Amino acid sequence: MKQKGYLYAAVALLVAAFVWTSYQVKRSEMGVSGSGARRDSQSPAAGLTGRKAPGFTLVSPGGKKVSLAEFEGKNVVLLDFWATWCPPCRAAMPRLAELDAKYGSKGLKVISINQGEDGPTVSSFVKETEYKPLVLLDDGTAGDKYRVKAIPTIVIVDKTGKIRSVHEGYSPMLHRELEKETCKLLGLKYTPETGVKGVGRYERH
Repeated sequence: MKQKGYLYAAVALLVAAFVWTSYQVKRSEMGVSGSGARRDSQSPAAGLTGRKAPGFTLVSPGGKKVSLAEFEGKNVVLLDFWATWCPPCRAAMPRLAELDAKYGSKGLKVISINQGEDGPTVSSFVKETEYKPLVLLDDGTAGDKYRVKAIPTIVIVDKTGKIRSVHEGYSPMLHRELEKETCKLLGLKYTPETGVKGVGRYERH
């Protein structure tokens, strides 16, 4: 009986270890660390910060070709590498849509670059969620250029075409940080509104 008890205990430990390992791998694939999001020095794409943003030409779900070069000199660009099956990506997108709506007229362009899914799948998601920012399809080519190893990965590019920051993963507080960075690059003063978490207002310097 004791031997059977030891055997059951050993099997239980092995199963627990397998589940834990699988869970951690899945968290890594989704870009979720213990703190929720990783920035710059902790990200695989960290080496790109301060460099010229790699160019790309991608197609929207509707078939329109869009190049990053179109926005240089005119917009601060927020690139969001994502997928519909990724929970942290889905959690981040409403916040990114808020930024796009709030600062689009001030010079921000949010571009969500889907990683590896087909047009109908992405179109269905965009329609269902009423997601307004520009969405493009990527077979991994652009993702490779930006060294995307986990999603979401969010890259902020200034008007000169230089990468200013890289954020890997998502946490509830990331929205505020993205908004602060956006305001700075657009020449706007960010001032949090009292009692409203993660939402700010802008003022010209």
